[in-house]
Amino acid sequence: SSARAASEAAARLSTSGRVEGPAAPPPELLRRAMMQYEPVLKGNSCTPATAFQSAVAACCCLQIRDPFQSNEWMLSDNATQQPSMFERFCLCQCGPEARTLSGIEKNPKLRGLAGVTLQDGAHETAGSLQTLKWGMYDESKKELTLSVFGGFKPGYGGTTGQWTEPVEAQWCFLMNLARCANFTYVFRFDEDYKRADIDIEGNIGVFCCCCIPCCPAWFRVPRWVCHYDMIQTDGSTDGTAWNRRSSVCGAEKTFTYKLVTVYNDEGQKGPFYNRLEEVVPQVQMISF
Repeated sequence: SSARAASEAAARLSTSGRVEGPAAPPPELLRRAMMQYEPVLKGNSCTPATAFQSAVAACCCLQIRDPFQSNEWMLSDNATQQPSMFERFCLCQCGPEARTLSGIEKNPKLRGLAGVTLQDGAHETAGSLQTLKWGMYDESKKELTLSVFGGFKPGYGGTTGQWTEPVEAQWCFLMNLARCANFTYVFRFDEDYKRADIDIEGNIGVFCCCCIPCCPAWFRVPRWVCHYDMIQTDGSTDGTAWNRRSSVCGAEKTFTYKLVTVYNDEGQKGPFYNRLEEVVPQVQMISF
C-alpha cells in the first residue's frame, strides 16, 4: 500500500540519509491522476459570476451562462425556454418560441458558421460567442439575416440566446436597447463563399426617444459610417475560420479578430476548440 511504501522510504532515509524509494508510479496511474485534474489543467472552467452580477443580469432580463456548455444552450432549439419579462411586455412574446434552422448548415462551404463560433482577438468583446444556425438564410441571394439579441417577431422563430457579450454593466443596457431597436446583422456572401459583407440594420428611432419595439429594422447603416466584412482564411473550406475586419467613417478596413468554430453544428468539439479554453476568461451574458 502507499502507507507501507512511505514507511519504508522513511526508514531508509533515517539509516542512509537519502531516499532509495520504490520505482516511479506506473504510467497508467499517472494518466488517471492527470485525468482527474484535466479540466483545471486545460483551463476549461471559467470564473463564475458573483451573486451581484447574477442579480443585476436577472433584473435586466438577461442570463449568465457557462461558455463551455454553449453547445447545449446555444445550439438547441430552445423550444421550452420561458421568455423573460422584457420579451413578454415589450416584445409581446408570452410563451416559449422555438428557434428555426436558418439553413446555412446545408451549405458545406459555410457549415462552420452554424456551430458555435468564437471571437478570437484582443478587441473589446474578445471571447464572445455566436452562431448563425438560427435565423433566415436565402441561398438564392446568398444572404443571411440575424436578429442579434432578439427583437419583435422577425418571422423566423426565437431569436434570443444566440450571441453573447461580456458580463459588464454597459451590456445590460446595450443588449436591451438593441432588442428595442430590432438590431440586425445581414450577411451577404460572395459567389465563392470566401467573403461576406456584414450590414447593420435596425430602427434608429430609439435614439430619438421613439422606442417602439414593434417597428421593424427599417434603416440600414450606410457603409461609409460603419462597415464590417469577413474573409475565409487560407486553408479553410468549410466556414470554420474567418478574418473579421472593420471600418468606421469611411476608413480602410482593418483586422479586428479571427472568427473560429469551437463547436460544430451538431454540438461536437470543432477544429478550434482549444481556443475556447485559452481565450474565454469568464462566463458570458445572453438575452432570453
